[in-house]
Amino acid sequence: MMKNGLLQSLEDFFSKKGYTYIFCSICGGFKKILILSGNLREDGICERCSSNTRKRHLAKILLQFIKQKSKIRSFNCLRKIPNNIKIDIYNVESNGALHEGLKHINNYVCSEYFGPVDIIG
Repeated sequence: MMKNGLLQSLEDFFSKKGYTYIFCSICGGFKKILILSGNLREDGICERCSSNTRKRHLAKILLQFIKQKSKIRSFNCLRKIPNNIKIDIYNVESNGALHEGLKHINNYVCSEYFGPVDIIG
């Protein structure tokens, strides 16, 4: 996708600066994010929860969906979703910022595929 000039200029500016501030939809609040490369989807690491931009956008969509389905509007990040919310959530990863933001929810289930290796423990 071709970026417009202003968007490209902003990305270039923040990439050179090395950080900016955003609202983190996973841990909440305005946080400093570190920009270590020019790939802002995979970069833009939150100093508090270590989420990247792609994970925060996924969390934002999940929050919109949960608010729509539950009719509860009082939370603005994953960590503030009530633990007894009546929505089932399945996550295909069992670590990372999204998992940490969701694991307090009663109807949350996660899994991880480790390949053809048997894990005993």
